[in-house]
Amino acid sequence: MRGHPAQPGRAARDDAAHSASRHASSGLLDAYIGVVENGEPLVLDDFPYPSEITGQGIRWSDNRAVKVEDGLSFTWRDVSDRVETRHRLARQALQDPLTGLPNRQRLDDALVETLGRTPRTGDHVAVLYCALDGLKTYNDLLGHEAGDHVLRAVADRPSGAIRAGDLVARIGGDEFAVVASAIHDAAAADLAAKIVHAVTRPLVVAGEQILPTLSIGVAMADHGHDPTDALRRADLALYREKKPGREAGERRKTPPT
Repeated sequence: MRGHPAQPGRAARDDAAHSASRHASSGLLDAYIGVVENGEPLVLDDFPYPSEITGQGIRWSDNRAVKVEDGLSFTWRDVSDRVETRHRLARQALQDPLTGLPNRQRLDDALVETLGRTPRTGDHVAVLYCALDGLKTYNDLLGHEAGDHVLRAVADRPSGAIRAGDLVARIGGDEFAVVASAIHDAAAADLAAKIVHAVTRPLVVAGEQILPTLSIGVAMADHGHDPTDALRRADLALYREKKPGREAGERRKTPPT
């Protein structure tokens, strides 16, 4: 269950790095000119600059420059590993480790950003609060490893149901959320139905064939509304949507092959 903006691929990251490289090159040239003009040494140990190197792609380096007579003396130190580690940790801080989805912090940030935008006429925001039915039963009967397998499978399935620009995140436990902007009530209900349909397909886990199901509560919000309240109303809608017996889930023994 992945939102398109939440998981940028290698191509998107490379494009961003190339753009940063172009801007950095221009800024670094200005800094070098400043060294020549005022004679002050340039030390950029804490501000790595990206450079595109043939055959190696984007590399990051610390830069130093000092004025020597009428010229400059340069030193560079490759710190690409350090920068990549920093970027990876930043991504992990906003990613659920089990499913790879954006986590609760990323969800909260997205709600603040989405509801804080200046709306176009008639635009609304839909918050879908989703819960996997029967996770406790899967954990009790099949083991927690199997339950985790179900969560990962459920997280992947609705990717074809959501729209470009929708964000899907894992709140925790058996709960997920979807944030969809520029949407009306009927389209939000249709989106919820598509997600449920995508999830409700047989899945074999630990020798058992199960049929995962999802309950969804939908709340509509307008730009400027409180993000916490929007999520709370979606949670209440989910509580009303839950039907007795759905916690049990469905399973049957897979026929021997």
